[in-house]
Amino acid sequence: MVMISFDYNGNLTPYSLISLRLTDVFNHFVSDFPQSTTRPVLYNHFLAYINDLTYILDQSIHQWLGGSFISSKVDPNDVDCVNLIVFNESREKSIDLLIPYLLIGGSRDTYFVDGHLIAIYPSTDERYEAITLPSINYWQAFLMKDRQDNPRGIVELIDADYDARTSST
Repeated sequence: MVMISFDYNGNLTPYSLISLRLTDVFNHFVSDFPQSTTRPVLYNHFLAYINDLTYILDQSIHQWLGGSFISSKVDPNDVDCVNLIVFNESREKSIDLLIPYLLIGGSRDTYFVDGHLIAIYPSTDERYEAITLPSINYWQAFLMKDRQDNPRGIVELIDADYDARTSST
């Protein structure tokens, strides 16, 4: 199991991308908070979010988690999630299918997930430097600071789609 901790502000440390499996997320951010009434509910909705999103994408997804769910806050309100999704011509034509999984489409209402998107284009595509890199830089900088501009770590979810399909939690 990966060792994580929280600083005096309740923020996740180390202040970097911390690679975790979904089972680690459950252990660190749900099981370790037995007094929480919202964390189990948020986690179960997040599992549904992953399952539904991977079903419509029909591809693996890469996700970053930030915000109060990965802090020491006992009862966070939602899960902040940035989805790094590989884009191609086919995905661009079916972009409307992603709207329910993004904040503007109701991800918070349906899944209690503050969902966002980074379109991942190949490094040989001109959109990589115009869209992908600036989006990665923006979201990393945004997620790695709290509202008071204090540093915090973020979770990089490993194999979330596989774990969510096979999870019994």
